[in-house]
Amino acid sequence: MIGVLFAILTGLILKRAFKGDDTSDFLMELPTYQLPSFRNLIINTWNKLKAFVLGAGKIIVLVVMIINVVNSIGVDGSFGNQNSKTHY
Repeated sequence: MIGVLFAILTGLILKRAFKGDDTSDFLMELPTYQLPSFRNLIINTWNKLKAFVLGAGKIIVLVVMIINVVNSIGVDGSFGNQNSKTHY
């Protein structure tokens, strides 16, 4: 609470200390904002989603394949699960 009050007090002091009568003639003109069309929104979203899935999909498929191969190796060095018995 003391920090907030100190910040406000410092701001008021600096405002009075550096108060000048100079007014700036700088005016920034911004273009009017226009909403994108629904068609452009869908097309851009689809393109970005497709690029992400194709880029990340390659890595995901590679990692899943590596995990499956490592998972198929038994503790005794055998590959696959020919001798394992599953009980449901």
